Amino acid sequence: MDKSITFKIAIVVSCISLTLVAFAKENQTSKTTANQTYNYKMIAIKNAVQSALRDYMSKVTMKVSNGVVFLSGRLDSEANYEKIITLAESTQGVKDVNVDQLTVKGSQQSLKDISITAKVKGALIREDIMDKNISSWTIHVDTQKGQVFLTGQVGSIKQKDSIMKVVKSVNGVHEVNDKITMKPTSKNSKA
Repeated sequence: MDKSITFKIAIVVSCISLTLVAFAKENQTSKTTANQTYNYKMIAIKNAVQSALRDYMSKVTMKVSNGVVFLSGRLDSEANYEKIITLAESTQGVKDVNVDQLTVKGSQQSLKDISITAKVKGALIREDIMDKNISSWTIHVDTQKGQVFLTGQVGSIKQKDSIMKVVKSVNGVHEVNDKITMKPTSKNSKA
């Protein structure tokens, strides 16, 4: 009887051991697959940002980590600075753009507000709320000391709410001054 109990215990222990080994291998495979997926996503983001910044890659270096794009380099103008940040921020998959190492030749003012304005514009494009052709926008974005000022007109409350949600989510925005109004509707239109 002791031998049969010992044998049964040995079988149970063996089964548990095999199950644990199989689980560990499956868990390791899952981790490897997750890491590969993560790496592919970061490579895809990096390639997309490089494509968006192709005209500026001789002046800017970049790396991507955890969805954050790190830009460094020295640019000729504040307009290029804003455009580069907007392009990077508008790329799908980008969570934030770090420009701590990106400078403008001869600039005497803080670039923080320009950076926030560019990030807001990029986020609105990325979230498909506004068109990539910024000059056609019916709203204007400006930033002063971390406070974003929004002016202009939109077609619906839903669009305004979407804009506000995105703007408030942008890193560096301390406050939003909302002066967005609704476009007047035609009395003859049937809504």
